[in-house]
Amino acid sequence: MPTRKIIRIYKTRKQAEAAIAAGQKTGWTVADFQVHDMRKGWSFWKTCCLGCVFLPLALLGQKPDETEYIVTYERDEG
Repeated sequence: MPTRKIIRIYKTRKQAEAAIAAGQKTGWTVADFQVHDMRKGWSFWKTCCLGCVFLPLALLGQKPDETEYIVTYERDEG
């Protein structure tokens, strides 16, 4: 019996949980759940050093939260 897999990416945990609940009602099971943090920015010390030279750069800080929730579903086709 072949197994079908799909991968979906959600921007919020609430969206991921709602989609998982809906998928389970239609026969899908969760094979894998990953949280991928895509946040990038400067460390505290680098920000302080740059802030001493370029104060506007220190005020920029880190980018907003860019977390992805990656869910892999699978279902037996038969």
